[in-house]
Amino acid sequence: FEKLHVLIGARYDSVQTGAVSSPVSMEAARAARIERSDDQISPRFGLLYQVQPWLSTYVSYTESFGGNNGVSANGTPFEPQKGQQYEIGVKTESANKRLSSTLSVFDLTRSNLLTADLNNPGFQILAGEAKSKGIELDVTGQVTDRLKLLATYAYTDAKYVRDNGTLLGKRLENSPMHQGSLW
Repeated sequence: FEKLHVLIGARYDSVQTGAVSSPVSMEAARAARIERSDDQISPRFGLLYQVQPWLSTYVSYTESFGGNNGVSANGTPFEPQKGQQYEIGVKTESANKRLSSTLSVFDLTRSNLLTADLNNPGFQILAGEAKSKGIELDVTGQVTDRLKLLATYAYTDAKYVRDNGTLLGKRLENSPMHQGSLW
């Protein structure tokens, strides 16, 4: 098992969301406060196998959990967002350990996304689910004694796979198809 590395972990999240609103007074708003409390333990698993001293392969699975802001048209706070991600990849390292790279393929599904409430303009409903699939490449290292490198590239195909009809099949907002950086 010298070449096999195992990662097992969990994260506990506790989220409290709600709304306070009243056109009368702050006291009336506090009295009408609506809250929602949610918590979850999110697991994380990973396996890395060192094929050669310079080459490793890995696979991982993780879950995520986070609160949704706002309330529905009837004043009910929303259930939290949840996610599941699978990733598989290859890691390399130069013989002198000055450069390393990671190439990975991922599949992320996020549920409980907020979408427009078509029956109540200006409000949202829990109806969305998005799937993001793609490839990432990261290269880091010490090129010379005075020059360090950090280069990244990601191709992400992120689309709504469940919705109330207005976003189904469309690209997820704020999710670029191509993204990169060079430092």
